[in-house]
Amino acid sequence: PQDSSGNVGDSVVRLVTVVQPSGLPDKVHDSLQIYPNPSTGVVYIRYITNLQQPAWLIVYNSLGQQVDRISVNFTNGLIEYNLESSGNGFYLFELYISPNKYTKQTVVIK
Repeated sequence: PQDSSGNVGDSVVRLVTVVQPSGLPDKVHDSLQIYPNPSTGVVYIRYITNLQQPAWLIVYNSLGQQVDRISVNFTNGLIEYNLESSGNGFYLFELYISPNKYTKQTVVIK
């Protein structure tokens, strides 16, 4: 397909609009970081919060397929997540703190 600028390609890009859900304290939103972005494979997910609720981090690839789901422990503050065996592209990270979610993305370029 050809885009409005005349570029031709085989891939499909989805535009995702992230809206801050109501009910989740701003402190969590302000304190969630994923870096480096872009990454060559390893990303660090940093979060600072006083919440003591169960939480899940779910990772999706650019096709919307779930890559991983891990339980998050807010006491350690940093997760090293390895995407080196995954292909280049956009990866979406969703943090679920019942009943809300927060979304960030990163790009992997090798």
